[in-house]
Amino acid sequence: MRAFLIAVSLSMLMTAPTTAQTPAIAKICSAVVPGNWRNDLPVPQSWRRADCRAWAQQIGAQAGQLACRTGHGVFYEGQTSGWNVCGW
Repeated sequence: MRAFLIAVSLSMLMTAPTTAQTPAIAKICSAVVPGNWRNDLPVPQSWRRADCRAWAQQIGAQAGQLACRTGHGVFYEGQTSGWNVCGW
């Protein structure tokens, strides 16, 4: 079930059209169980690090990682310099 949710979440992120409801750059909260699963959730601009961590804990993840989605993909905190183009 978790693998299905991850696949659906990633599929939605990668194929989401850019419209007024889906901006070209978006905040992503990624709930992570290292070596097991990851679930990326597009979140409102008002979310902060604490909100991401709280959501990740609610769904049983060990960590909540911040990310930004751009027209070039999803970039996770610490993955590259300049990853935070969405205002975390």
